[in-house]
Amino acid sequence: MKGHRSTNRRGQVLTFGWYGSEHPGDIAILGDLIWRLGPLLGNPRFVLASSDVQHTRCLLTAAEGWPELPAVVEARLRSALRVIAHSDLVIIGGGPLMEDSTAMAGWLRKVRLAKFVRKPVVVYGCGVGPFHSAEAARDIVRICEQASLVILRDDPSAALLTQAGYSGKAHIAADPSIAYLEKRLGEPA
Repeated sequence: MKGHRSTNRRGQVLTFGWYGSEHPGDIAILGDLIWRLGPLLGNPRFVLASSDVQHTRCLLTAAEGWPELPAVVEARLRSALRVIAHSDLVIIGGGPLMEDSTAMAGWLRKVRLAKFVRKPVVVYGCGVGPFHSAEAARDIVRICEQASLVILRDDPSAALLTQAGYSGKAHIAADPSIAYLEKRLGEPA
């Protein structure tokens, strides 16, 4: 990866999101992340944290034409800590930041661990909301405050995040699942 001190080590990126409960849209988001960000980051090894490793591996077998399939590890905090420590970057990418307060609290713990070991965190292509509890909204704001870069998939998500109390900059980019499908199909979706 650019600017990395090691000269012979291939970079590594840990990605987590709703993997393990995914549907094809989540795999499309992951595909866009690998296709778009991989070359920009020096083609690192991607590691995907999943709540259901076997399910995710099964879905990834249908990912045709990818430069390399990501390694898949358990999303539990202890497993994630080991991977975070050996990664150069942590990306939250895959689905929305939303109402599930238990999941958002777990994501926030991973983000805090990454920051503790001085790993940058990027929120990539996520939507925001709906919020069904003040606790989930607070955790989502804290996740974004800890991130080095926040890239959301639409303006309503940015507005909802601001309304929840986030005062940082949230960039807007094309929905990564649609961008991936456009790339795969060779035409706008």
